[in-house]
Amino acid sequence: MTCAACSARIERVVGRMPGVNSVSVSLPGEQATIEWDEAQLDWAAISQVIEKAGYGVVEKTAGPAPPLPSDQPTGLWQSVPFQRFVGSLFFSLPLLVFSMLPMFWDSWMHQMMRWMPMRSWEIAFALLAVGAMLLPGRSMMTTGLRNLLRNEPDMNSLIALGCLASLLLSGWVTFFPSGLPLQARHTYYETPAMLISLTLLGRWLESMAKQATGKSLQGLLRLQATEARIVEAAGERLVPIGQIVPGTLVIVRPGERIPVDGKVEQGKSEVDESLVTGESMPVVRAVGDGVIGGTRNGTGALTIRTLASGEAAMLSRIRQWIEHAQNSKPPIQRLTDQIVPWFVHGILTLAALTFVAWMLIQGWNGWIEGCIHAIAVLVVACPCALGLATPTSLVAGIGKGAQLGVLFRDGTALESLSRVDSVALDKTGTLTEGKPVVSSWKASDREPMERWLGAAAAIEQRSEHPLAIAVMDLARKHEIRWPNARGVRANPGKGIAGTVDGQAVALGSREFLESIGSQLDEAIAGTEATGERGTELWIAIDGKHVATLWVDDAIRAESAGVIQRLTDAGIEPSLLSGDRKVAVERVAVATGIRSYRWQCSPEDKARWIQERQQAGDRLAFVGDGLNDGPALTQADVGIAMGKGTDLAIDTSDVVLMGSDLARLPVAIELSRATMANIRMNLVWAFAYNLLLIPLAAGLLKPLLGWELTPVQAGIAMTLSSLAVVFNALGLRLWWLPKNRRDLVRS
Repeated sequence: MTCAACSARIERVVGRMPGVNSVSVSLPGEQATIEWDEAQLDWAAISQVIEKAGYGVVEKTAGPAPPLPSDQPTGLWQSVPFQRFVGSLFFSLPLLVFSMLPMFWDSWMHQMMRWMPMRSWEIAFALLAVGAMLLPGRSMMTTGLRNLLRNEPDMNSLIALGCLASLLLSGWVTFFPSGLPLQARHTYYETPAMLISLTLLGRWLESMAKQATGKSLQGLLRLQATEARIVEAAGERLVPIGQIVPGTLVIVRPGERIPVDGKVEQGKSEVDESLVTGESMPVVRAVGDGVIGGTRNGTGALTIRTLASGEAAMLSRIRQWIEHAQNSKPPIQRLTDQIVPWFVHGILTLAALTFVAWMLIQGWNGWIEGCIHAIAVLVVACPCALGLATPTSLVAGIGKGAQLGVLFRDGTALESLSRVDSVALDKTGTLTEGKPVVSSWKASDREPMERWLGAAAAIEQRSEHPLAIAVMDLARKHEIRWPNARGVRANPGKGIAGTVDGQAVALGSREFLESIGSQLDEAIAGTEATGERGTELWIAIDGKHVATLWVDDAIRAESAGVIQRLTDAGIEPSLLSGDRKVAVERVAVATGIRSYRWQCSPEDKARWIQERQQAGDRLAFVGDGLNDGPALTQADVGIAMGKGTDLAIDTSDVVLMGSDLARLPVAIELSRATMANIRMNLVWAFAYNLLLIPLAAGLLKPLLGWELTPVQAGIAMTLSSLAVVFNALGLRLWWLPKNRRDLVRS
């Protein structure tokens, strides 16, 4: 595909087929996503229609992803567009030299006449022009004329018409000069050759820029391992990644990439997960820890048991998200795609009117000048700039998001996020860490910390209760060793008790300690209202109260900064939680959120969002749990934390990798920057055509003497497309202002 008219044409011919529900074609990605009813239609019929429209079809299959256009060889001589451009120079450069030299060297024309007659020179020039059209420009000419005959003209049609008109006009001057006035006997053989060279140059530079915008997806494709070393009864064996099934034992040697998601069965090593999670520092992975396919193993050997197949692994899912997003179309692009076919027909009409107008103004003697201006109109008009304005920015913006740990599910999500004015957030796992930690404690002077905390850890070590995990984590943090406990018995919802080194140890609520006859010490009980500092956990040894712990869900270190950043950006934050009032108030006060609700059911959250939407708010919701599914679906943009549940991720429009809330303002500001880039491209594309088409038609020549020759029009057309592409490429350099970078840990 060479311009937006191509993608629009494929969408049109496929969309007309009975049974096709939807079709979306990406110009930068050169991919189509088609949804159809298999009861009415099969793939062979669809591919046949696409091929009849003049395009080759490569069907994507399961397993490793096929190479994308951006993955084709990027070496200078390996690039097909570059080869075609260089081939065209063998035809266009001699024509350019021989046509330009007489302007700078008065005697050059006489020198040429000594070598052979001018008619012979013109015939040689004609052969060079025809050679340029039939060899490097063959695809452009045949595609353009074929689409013109089908009444579906595109950019190729405009170039082909311009080249043919220049060739025929020059041929008339060469072979039938007697019927023309002396001042009109000029040939323009260099025009078709130069137009083809300039167009091929532009397409080569565009392809290089498109490759650059797709670097993030290329990087993810390169991360995927192609083989895995599996463990069998007979020993180790290398197999293709597509043969990996869940439950397979895989050996990962130092420095190798982990093939698929799994859990460590044996070994310990540091793993670099930066390109998947965004975390810059390697993380230690030991027995029982999960690992992500595509991440790089450090210095230790690991044996992992796979949890997914190659296509179901996290890296494959991320790649599919990015690829789908880059190939999707936001509403603003669909409007542009509808304009482009009408634009091309309008240019053909304007070119015809230009020719007729010059004939009416200058009579029969004006037909040559009218023809030159009509050719210039055909060439200077650039539907490519209009067609590339949105998709190139979209590809670059989504790729930049992936680099920063923000995954947009599609272009609509990116456009919608740029317009939100309110953000509602869940509490647990979003503004907080999502796991209980001991936030503070008070202890009796009679017992050292090593004693009471060691005894508590000994009692809790066999429990999987969240409070038990918090106690164990605190003991590990202070490097306290604990003995084994005996006779451990749990009283669900109240507490747990047992014997440690011959002493009776009990942990639980105040009511539980009172019920077993423990002596309470009010000096270490605290004076806070119930639940103000979190859940209270009382510890007693031999019937004496020795310590009180407060266990709570720790607020993320970045939460307050993120809320401040949203407020500064004019976005109103709100907190929706199913937790108790005192816990929600504590988080709201700590983070600076003024609007908050507690004890919200999943339906309550979705209903609240719907009410705000009916009031005119454009709202995003951020969550990570099963109960966030309805709210994520109801919101204009659903944003899931990367370590959240599969349901939350699958129902969301944006995923924050690594569950780093600091990426929320990054996602919003990047979406705004991308949409600003798209608008800038569209303004440029429309302004370019509005300004240069009248100049090419010669409207300013009688007044100011300004005009565009066909070659100058070709240069302007090429520069227009390149300006749009390279402006979009600037998104790869986008970054938050310096004083906001501390919000993003990646």
